[in-house]
Amino acid sequence: MRSTWPQRQTREASERTLDLTRASLERADARNRLYGLQSRLLDLLAKVETRKVVAAQEEASVFFDAARAEAGRPDQSQVRAALTRIGTGRDALTVALTQSNPAALSLDAMTQQRVALGDAGVVNGS
Repeated sequence: MRSTWPQRQTREASERTLDLTRASLERADARNRLYGLQSRLLDLLAKVETRKVVAAQEEASVFFDAARAEAGRPDQSQVRAALTRIGTGRDALTVALTQSNPAALSLDAMTQQRVALGDAGVVNGS
């Protein structure tokens, strides 16, 4: 029985390490999803620039749905406001794309995405 105490200490230390690793992985996964969202936004902007209106409309729908879903995730509480604000531009973008007016595309979604990702220049007002 003398060996159970060191084994217990080792097990508890391992469990603490595992908990920290899981938390770190969850944070990395949340951030990775934000980068995926940013990639979708860049795809959308590329389609708008090349005037592929139907493809841009489809991409916009996917992007805004993904932003809304991400805003609802509990692990995105720190960036929820920025993600929610992205959604407020959906109607304006839909109208602009319907009217084939890519000039009306607001870059607010890109700014809010950068805020969500913690871009220091945006967060600090640069």
